[in-house]
Amino acid sequence: MRLVRFAKDADIMIHDSQYFPEEYKDRVSWGHSPYTYTTDVALAAGVKNLYLYHHDPGHNDQVLEEKLDGAEKIIEKSGKSMNCVLARERETIVLY
Repeated sequence: MRLVRFAKDADIMIHDSQYFPEEYKDRVSWGHSPYTYTTDVALAAGVKNLYLYHHDPGHNDQVLEEKLDGAEKIIEKSGKSMNCVLARERETIVLY
């Protein structure tokens, strides 16, 4: 997959993760991703830090935390090591 090759061994990947898989089924052509896809791609690429980004405006903080928990379970089940966080408004990431 081209995206896996592009992100190979990245220190940071910031990727759209707007939907839960069950929401995505009705929105396939909308140009956004379920968090499960984003997490799977990052794991396959060997990404070190994944930022789940572009949250659905209808999701409150509790729902976003559920999304993060789901991503962390995917990571744990994979047996790989990857830091995963929710991108937050006004957050700054300093790159060296």
